[in-house]
Amino acid sequence: MSYSLKASSRFTKPVIIGLSIFVAALVIGGFLVGVNWYYQQQLDPVSQSETTQLFEVANGDSTQAVAEKLEEAGLIRASWAFSWYMRTQGLRGDLQAGTYAIKPNQSVQEIARIITAQDEGERMTVTILPERRLDQVRDDLINAGFSPDEVDTALESEQYVDHPALSDKPSHASLEGYLYPETFHIDETTSAQD
Repeated sequence: MSYSLKASSRFTKPVIIGLSIFVAALVIGGFLVGVNWYYQQQLDPVSQSETTQLFEVANGDSTQAVAEKLEEAGLIRASWAFSWYMRTQGLRGDLQAGTYAIKPNQSVQEIARIITAQDEGERMTVTILPERRLDQVRDDLINAGFSPDEVDTALESEQYVDHPALSDKPSHASLEGYLYPETFHIDETTSAQD
């Protein structure tokens, strides 16, 4: 009888070990899936806002410094996720100094493409389209990152009385119809009046 107990205890020991390994693998696998899910969530856009913000990458900025500035500006969810993405994609050495137009509705992947100059079209520009009304130009300038007060001050026509391009404008007329359609490249030092 004692022989059969030994045989059955030998049989249950491998089963217990196998079951323990299986449970441990499930726990570790579940943990890794959860961590990856959380990481992927941190790569999503911060909001649906399409308001453009000017963001500067200075010469010599590290990936971590840029990540922290992006998080402080409310453009990404977590600096650690941005840094990890840049590391895993091999982009840490590809940061390009400059001023960029970034929106809170852009993902980490989109922002990384912009600031590594993989997407040259996202360098900061403001375009005044033909036949835009003055209120639409105002909205365009605000969406480009200028404050409403700065834009309103810049659009006060009285300050341009002696401007050669506006010589035929009546002195108290607004700038409606006088703003030349063009794309302007701007940086952090450009004012709305410029």
